[in-house]
Parts: sequence; C-alpha cells; structure tokens
Amino acid sequence: MAETHSRIRDTGRVRAVDGARDRGFPFRDATSEVPSVAARILVADDDADMRACLATVLSRHWIVEAVADGKEALDAALSHPPDLILSDVMMPRMDGIALLTALRADPRTQTMPVILLSARAGEDSVVDAVATGADDYVVKPFSELELCARVRTHLELARLRREPQLSLERSNRELEQRVAERTASLLHSESSLATSERLLRALTSRILTIQEQERTQLSREIHDVLGQELTGLKMDVAWVLRREADEAVRTRLKAMLGQLDEVTATVRRIATSLHPTVLDDIGLAAAMEWQAKEFEARSGIAVELELPTDQLTIDIARATAAFRIFQELLTNVARHSGASTVRARLAAEEERLVMEVNDNGRGIADEHVSGTSLGLLGIRERAKAFDGTFEICGSPGLGTSARISLKLDADARP
Repeated sequence: MAETHSRIRDTGRVRAVDGARDRGFPFRDATSEVPSVAARILVADDDADMRACLATVLSRHWIVEAVADGKEALDAALSHPPDLILSDVMMPRMDGIALLTALRADPRTQTMPVILLSARAGEDSVVDAVATGADDYVVKPFSELELCARVRTHLELARLRREPQLSLERSNRELEQRVAERTASLLHSESSLATSERLLRALTSRILTIQEQERTQLSREIHDVLGQELTGLKMDVAWVLRREADEAVRTRLKAMLGQLDEVTATVRRIATSLHPTVLDDIGLAAAMEWQAKEFEARSGIAVELELPTDQLTIDIARATAAFRIFQELLTNVARHSGASTVRARLAAEEERLVMEVNDNGRGIADEHVSGTSLGLLGIRERAKAFDGTFEICGSPGLGTSARISLKLDADARP
C-alpha cells in the first residue's frame, strides 16, 4: 500500500504517492544535522508529496526552501537568490523550462545552477533542457544518493566559478586600504607642503607600481595555474566522452565540457581585468572599450563611449593610470549610484589627456566630493602622479560627473 511522506516505515524508506510506484528515496536518521554554514537550495514542485520528500532529503545537508510552482520559484530566486534551484519540469502557471528561461535572461541569476526533474527519460528531453540552459537533468524515479551527488557537484562547480572573482575583490580591497592608509599618513604629515607633495608623489608612484606588479603576478597565477588545471580537466572529460557509448552519460559529459568552457572564460576574464593585455598591445581606447563591455555584462548598466577616431599615442604609464581610473569610476557607479546608464569620453585636448565619466544615478553625496573615500582618494593620487587633476560633482537625482585631466608627454598626440 502506498504511503505519504508524512509517514516513515520501519524499513527506513520514505515513499511518495505516484500511483503505487516507489520513488526510491532511502531514509536516514532524522536527527542528521545541517552544517552551520550550508548552501541554500530552492525546490519547485507542484506535487506536494514530492516537494515534501525532496525537502526532507536535501535538508539533511543543506538549507531548503520549497515552493509550489515556477512563478513562486522565480519570485523567491530574485528576492533572495539561492545557491542552487531544483525544479520539476511540469508545473502550473510557469513550468520548469519557462522558469529556466526567465532565470537565464536576468543578469542576477544567469549563472545560478539549475537542475530540472522530469519523468520524461527520452534523449530529446535531456538535450532540450541542456540547450535551454539547465546545468543538469534528473529523470524520475531517482535515488537520494544520486540526487545529492548531483546537487553537491553543481554547488562545487558554482563555488569554483566564484572563487577567482572573490579573490580579485579581496586583493583590490587590500590594495585600496594600503594605498589609502599610506596616503592619509603623508597628507597629515607635519612636513612642509612642498616636501609633502614630493614625498606623496614619490610614494604614490611607488605604490602604484607595486600595485600593478601584484596585479600582474596574480593575473599570471590565475591564468597559468588555474587555467592549466581546467585544461587538464577538459582533456580528461573529452577522453571519457570519446569512449563512452551510453547516450545519457554522453549528454552529461557534453554539458560538463560546456560548463568547463564557461569557467575557463571566467578565469580568462578575471586575469584580463587584473592585467589587460589589450592595453599593452592596442592602447588605452581599446582597453576602455573592452572594460565597458565587461562592465555592462557584469552590472547590467549600459555604457556609452566616445573615443578618439585617430590613434592616440600615449606612454604605457599614463595609459595604465587612466585605465585604472576608468575602472574605479565604473566600480563606484555600480556600487553607489543606482544608475542605468554611464556616458564616458576620452580625448586629447591642448597637450592633456581628458577623460569624463557621467552617470544618471542618485548623485554623489557632499561628504564624498572632496575625494576622501578610498576609491576617490586613489583616483586623485593617480592623477597627481602625472601633474593631473580630478574633479567630481553631483546633484541628488541628477547623477554624478567626473573629469580627469593628465598632462601628456610632448610626443603624445591624437
């Protein structure tokens, strides 16, 4: 006789109502504890028994939130993003495929791992799900061991994709803190103004040089070490794929290769952000164009660029300073402005390199206009290192405007 999930047999198994078919979820001791720091899993299934069973199984390892259809799942994912979504395909209001399409269309959930559940075991169903953007496709009935293994695998892959970005953010915060602390110490020195200016510029130049060296070193380590590991893993998966005859396994292996390609692309993007080779190879304008596209993809904020039509000849030190200033200004826009659009202009005017960045956000607060915050202080000191100026202003509701002017070498020309 079929039993509901609210009852547990002495044989140690939980059964779901699906005609008289056993879904095959082994039951473990209900006293199993969830780790203090656990991933969040969002479960979407209109079948109350299956939903309860999935929640019971997964909550032994992770924090679980369960909803009854795709619409509720989408609202929950956007308001409080989980670490992974486990969704049935056939549901009312919004099915699993429509949910997946909506998640992949939103920048906030584009890379969120999604596993689809379905009773359809055909190869076409698996291929369609993977093509739509699913990270995995699990056919019912399935065992607890299989389900948990797949969830754990995709949580780990998501963690690996996030680690390089988190490492970059930590490094940037540490570098900003060191620059700000050292610069603030010099600004409050009791030495004469002229001596302080000379010391400040010499120190700033040295710090910026060290910062670029550390960025370059970190970029090489990410590209070489992590890149080689990913390449080796892709070769292993490809080797298994060539020898595997089972089509279901081959589909999963192909999906893994696609995921590894995404991770590899992320690693390359982070390495390039740390040390943009396009800046060395092509120039400042091309590097700004690359950074603008990367910023748009990451933040969802549109960037309108006005760049010189002719090649701008500028030494690499000034080009690097201008590029880092552009990066910092875009970072401030994403963090604080609430803007939807950024307009940036680069030009050579009367032997000076001029960069203007304007946004349509809420406007910079008065207490930050002096440039005493870490990011703005770093921009001001980069400009001073090249006899430059940095001006910033804003009005509530009317956005923020920043203008940077660096002195060019006599040989620099548009």
